[in-house]
Amino acid sequence: MIDQFADLVRKSRSRRRYVAADPIPREVLLSLVDLARLVPSAMNAQPLRYRVVSDPAEVAEVFLATNWAGGLRTGPAPAPEERATAWIVICSQNPPFPPGIDVGIAAQTINLAANAAGYATCMLGAIDRPRIAKALNLPADVNIELLMAVGRAGEKVQLEELSPDTPTPYWRTEDNVHHVAKRKLEDILL
Repeated sequence: MIDQFADLVRKSRSRRRYVAADPIPREVLLSLVDLARLVPSAMNAQPLRYRVVSDPAEVAEVFLATNWAGGLRTGPAPAPEERATAWIVICSQNPPFPPGIDVGIAAQTINLAANAAGYATCMLGAIDRPRIAKALNLPADVNIELLMAVGRAGEKVQLEELSPDTPTPYWRTEDNVHHVAKRKLEDILL
């Protein structure tokens, strides 16, 4: 059982390229959010709120407020045919304390569930929050915590072993494979 879960974790990489011609159904997006609402929450405060974006005009507007792959210096943002077909905006509303841990748990749950359903995600923090809030007409007391792109994966991602001569945290090769370097187990144990 843990081997199946380990396989899911290994293949649940951030994707920056999608198949725009294959949109994710809204029902799947709602199922992902439904799973996220069930995860643990600090003091069970449940401060997170979600805005599912699947309308093509709204999807395009949200894309304009994104900044892709800060660590990737080899290529532009996704072309129109490579863009995510939906977004999940993770927000907080009147949190009793900073909701960062709740956001992380919810986002990873969405990521794993999307991958289990045959879709991919990318968590984006480098976004224009005021622009997204205006485009989606979000209430003034809602804070955008994280944006997740969701869609059918349009690129291959390969895990690599991090070595001292690895130039960046991730890179794209000429064959358009996105490589992600990860530390070895023995390098992270204290």
